[in-house]
Amino acid sequence: MYQFCYTLSEHEYFEFNIHHAFNSPTSKKNMLFYHFVPPFIFVICGLFLGTIVEEPVTSCYFYVAFGIVAILWFTFYKWIMIKIIKKNIKRFKKSGYKLPYENSVIISFEDEYFVETTEKGDFRTKYSAIELVVSAEKAIYIYINAVQAIILPFTVFSDEQKRNDFLVFIEGKMA
Repeated sequence: MYQFCYTLSEHEYFEFNIHHAFNSPTSKKNMLFYHFVPPFIFVICGLFLGTIVEEPVTSCYFYVAFGIVAILWFTFYKWIMIKIIKKNIKRFKKSGYKLPYENSVIISFEDEYFVETTEKGDFRTKYSAIELVVSAEKAIYIYINAVQAIILPFTVFSDEQKRNDFLVFIEGKMA
């Protein structure tokens, strides 16, 4: 049916984590919380500190300073979150742990299941185990569970038509 042999880069793993963080239902809720709550807290702190200070000029400094911080957070929140995700992954790798993806992968899509071949061995998975297929900006993510997915970079497809044919095939197998 389909067989892909590719090497997954650390950058593609970063892209998957960023996509997952901003698009999975649970992560979306957390990201919305972190998008709106900190600016609200900054404004409340600015108002609180501005009202307990007796000098009007100092009060204005608190209002303005905390208001600017709230606006900056609200504006640059996505960029900040991406930097935090990348930093955490780099810290995880630097501490001696191996990132949870295989560099070299051969994946074969058969009639009843697909086989992922890595250094660790062959892993068969039935199509019924697939929870979700997502075509993102630079890759196709085949979710096996809420946090685990097979990453198929667009570079494994010769053209857009082959990629679309594969998406039709995999979605047909899920049904």
